[in-house]
Amino acid sequence: MSVRRAQREISAREFSEWLAYGQIEPWGEQRADMRNALVCCILANAHRGKNQAAFKVDDFMPEFDRQKPSPEALKQKFEALAKLHNAKVKAAQHGNANNRKTRRHPDPKR
Repeated sequence: MSVRRAQREISAREFSEWLAYGQIEPWGEQRADMRNALVCCILANAHRGKNQAAFKVDDFMPEFDRQKPSPEALKQKFEALAKLHNAKVKAAQHGNANNRKTRRHPDPKR
């Protein structure tokens, strides 16, 4: 429905009631964002570390009106993520190296 048609067919009171209802029971893209955020939250919490704080649904909701981070802030965030990633890769490689040393082949002749 166009804005002009809505203005002809819906009173200001009814329009404000629909706005209030939309705040209580969102629909459309906002509702889809909420569903997706819920799924992301469940997955993130299922895979978080033992001592890591639980995620909230709001952690995964898009924020369209927030300001873009500065290039320096993005660089710091990227470097922190890279450091964390590299530490996990190194730990996994170290764990695999230890496993290889302790494994024994089932054939005693080898």
